Amino acid sequence: MQSDHKRPRRFMLLALLATLPIAAYAGNSAVVKSGAEVRSAPSAGAQPVVQAPANEAVEIHDRRGAWYEVSSSSGWRGWVRLASIKITSLTQTKSKTTLPGQPTAVVGVRGLDEAALARAQPDYAALERLRQYRSTPQDAARFATELPRTQVSR
Repeated sequence: MQSDHKRPRRFMLLALLATLPIAAYAGNSAVVKSGAEVRSAPSAGAQPVVQAPANEAVEIHDRRGAWYEVSSSSGWRGWVRLASIKITSLTQTKSKTTLPGQPTAVVGVRGLDEAALARAQPDYAALERLRQYRSTPQDAARFATELPRTQVSR
């Protein structure tokens, strides 16, 4: 059974991990998939700012729900639905066969090149340190009993 002093640490770790996907997109380059309406706020009811043309290069600044805040080199900045954006900085490669500005699909781990992946070694000590954070079935059952009960209407 885990002591109660580990709960705040686990909660903080989970909160940090939850923000990583949002921060990971900030500063990435992308293109508008098809003509998309750019809005002044992350809402379908917000004022339209401009109509972004298809394949226009943009930079992602923020994400809120299903919206990206993006800006263009042509001067506009606003909110576009996620479905209208294709992130290219995750797929670009420095290959000689790639045309400048054209996205290319690659397989690998972001931030690691082929040589680094070939040299990679498992860190069993780190794995053992991470095991202290795992929950047992008893921990899960106790946590489930502590949750407030909500009534489901059918």
